[in-house]
Amino acid sequence: CLALALFGGNGETGFEQNSTYSVFNISITLTDDGYHQFYEVAHIVFQYMKMIQKLGPQERIYREIQKIEDNEFHFQEQTDPIDFVENVCENMQIFKKADFLIGDQLLLEYKPEVIAAAARLLTPQKANLIFLSPNNEGRCTLKEKWFGTSYDVEDIDKYWADLWASDFPLNPALHLPEQNQYIATDFSLKNSDCSDTLYPAKVLDNKHGRLWYKKDTKFQIPKAYIRFHLISSYVHESPETLVLFDLFVNIVAHNLAEPAYEADVAQLEYKLVAEEHGLIVKVKGFNHKLGLLFTLIIDHLAEFTTTPEVFGMIVEQLKKSYYNILIKPEKLGKDVRLLILEHGRWSLMQKFQALMKGGSTMEALMSFAKNFKSHLFVEGLVQGNFTSKESIEFLNYVV
Repeated sequence: CLALALFGGNGETGFEQNSTYSVFNISITLTDDGYHQFYEVAHIVFQYMKMIQKLGPQERIYREIQKIEDNEFHFQEQTDPIDFVENVCENMQIFKKADFLIGDQLLLEYKPEVIAAAARLLTPQKANLIFLSPNNEGRCTLKEKWFGTSYDVEDIDKYWADLWASDFPLNPALHLPEQNQYIATDFSLKNSDCSDTLYPAKVLDNKHGRLWYKKDTKFQIPKAYIRFHLISSYVHESPETLVLFDLFVNIVAHNLAEPAYEADVAQLEYKLVAEEHGLIVKVKGFNHKLGLLFTLIIDHLAEFTTTPEVFGMIVEQLKKSYYNILIKPEKLGKDVRLLILEHGRWSLMQKFQALMKGGSTMEALMSFAKNFKSHLFVEGLVQGNFTSKESIEFLNYVV
């Protein structure tokens, strides 16, 4: 595995887009293997850019993005007045009067020739490759004028420069995204199936879990929020089990990165939080397809799998994460304070030491995952444009 994360695009800020130039940034978080194969990773990016150019504009993808932007525009939350005025003033420099309020948010007309012209500019010859890593210390011979940051400038390796200047072949594994199944199309407001309450009400309580529910009667928008706390006494047994739990959550998040990407594009949000006594799963967005995302996450928890390569990569990432927290006095002080105040708490230093001992094996992780799932009590909250019956179905799906 060469990379942990990837994101790209133009933030439409004054720095990234102005009358002089526009920048399309692609940022990739590399693994240790990816660090040593930097050019190979860059080559995959350039292959994808070339594939886009060869395939040409795709109206289906344009319409999906258009629908997503339209959904967000019509159901957007109120913004800060100062930010709103600033944004409109910026739009006045770019768009005609009729589009001052919508020009930067809505896609109004499909123009494949404009898309193709922009895509043709995304070539290796126009790229600036920036390679950031603490491992580069000692290789940098120059210093930035204002902050004294060490850096260096090198020519691209001749082999790769010659390859990128040629008509290089494409990787057959690369492809455009499939149709996005998470784009909301139903914005109807559901009728309440229970009495309205000022605060969330408990609608289910048994030996497996407890559920709180509140129907949105104030904002009247087709959105919802789901929060489930998967509580297990097995998590907090020792520093070793806490380390295994952190590995478990990080690997689940890694496994979800690709299948849940479409949901992220469709403006659905999810978050996995490793707490002292269990896992918190949060999802929010348009309720029409929110259930699909929630079940995807629960399925990945229930059918947890990993590979030696991914396991090793996440272990190294967790070591760095623990270490980076321990070297920051503010965060270390907070951890020590909580260790003093909370009964039965394990410190981050104990977790770091347990991880460095090497006892966190893949076999131990799989055993932990099985035990974690077999010792669960689930407490959940569903709020927004769902009925109480639908909310109970979410809890039943978890347990």
